[in-house]
Amino acid sequence: MARISGEVLGVDEISQPLAQSASRRSAQQWGIILTVTAVGVAIAGMLIGEEGILGFAIAMAGLGIGLILAQVWSDRIAENLPKAAL
Repeated sequence: MARISGEVLGVDEISQPLAQSASRRSAQQWGIILTVTAVGVAIAGMLIGEEGILGFAIAMAGLGIGLILAQVWSDRIAENLPKAAL
């Protein structure tokens, strides 16, 4: 809209789309980190023989997989939206 009216764009307005695309991937990165960490915690829990650690690892893996799936689904929805909706 600023191009049509002839207004000068600031650095914040220009870099805003770049910041939004970087924040979209953070959920998937945290999902991968949580899932891999959960595998390590689960192995440690099995070696120690502590059931509480295994339960925690299962919950952490579920959260990590949920974050990964949420990112995949949100990317799929964003691809299907018409250009005017973005």
